[in-house]
Amino acid sequence: MICSAIVCLTVFFVPESPRWLFSHGKKEEARDIIAKYHGEGNPENAFVELQMREYEETISLNGSDKRFWDFRELFNTRAARYRVLCMLIPSLFAQWSSGGTGYYMAAVLASAGITNDVTVLNINLGGTFIGAFGAYLGASQIQRFGRRRTLIGVCIACSLEFLTITVGTSIYNRTGSHAAATATLVFILLNGFWFALGWTPLQSLYPVEVLSYEQRAKGMALSNAAVNAAALVNQFAIPVALQRIGWRTYIVFTVWNVVQAIFIYFVAVETNGCTLEELTEIFDAPNPRKESTKKAVILKVDDDDHKVIVNVDDGDAKV
Repeated sequence: MICSAIVCLTVFFVPESPRWLFSHGKKEEARDIIAKYHGEGNPENAFVELQMREYEETISLNGSDKRFWDFRELFNTRAARYRVLCMLIPSLFAQWSSGGTGYYMAAVLASAGITNDVTVLNINLGGTFIGAFGAYLGASQIQRFGRRRTLIGVCIACSLEFLTITVGTSIYNRTGSHAAATATLVFILLNGFWFALGWTPLQSLYPVEVLSYEQRAKGMALSNAAVNAAALVNQFAIPVALQRIGWRTYIVFTVWNVVQAIFIYFVAVETNGCTLEELTEIFDAPNPRKESTKKAVILKVDDDDHKVIVNVDDGDAKV
């Protein structure tokens, strides 16, 4: 109730989205918002003019987002389908990166010989704080490292953590080694940290960024459906796996995280620092992933003609 009340009391101080205003025919109001926050209060500012031109080119005043029953915008073009594919990466992979093992911590700890109820509860509590710290840290640094690098890095980190968990639980089950159980516990907690560092902030951020303005509402509904579908697999498959094959379950996670990292490397688009309109150009390219990772350097800014001349890494100059 407290959190909801804060939202209700403060939402009226949040400026309206200029894209929403523009898409509903309120162009001058959209210009005023952009000028206030991006143009130093000057409606004739070059950056304001640039954004308004981008809106003219990319935002449909009669798009499918105006009709609640129309989902064609999600699949009607190659670029739209590629956006949906990128949107599904965190929706599905975030759930399958750890297999929801955090929900079955008692069973996971039991595979390492930790069964005392108080100890299990204390570890759960500690894991919650570690995860929260990882999530805050990841959210604060995500602009520095970018989306692709973070996603690939967290998949590799989770794979390495599960590899060590596999080794630790295997040794414990063969020898009953207390040291192996302790090491396993440490890496279980570290796995939760790495998961929270990357997947927790990007599970909400990345789908919103890769979807176009017209796709966002229905695309996020599809994203939530995918999250629940992936969680359903975890809910019914992982407990059975832990019961039937025990520590060998972690081998699956070790390999699967590598598969995810490879898929993300070849498919995921970098969205860091791009506006929705710039992403439209990226997704319309023959290879969106490659287009998004091009390096660009501003060579010249011409305020008189409202032009920005950019040099990209393949030697072309674009205005």
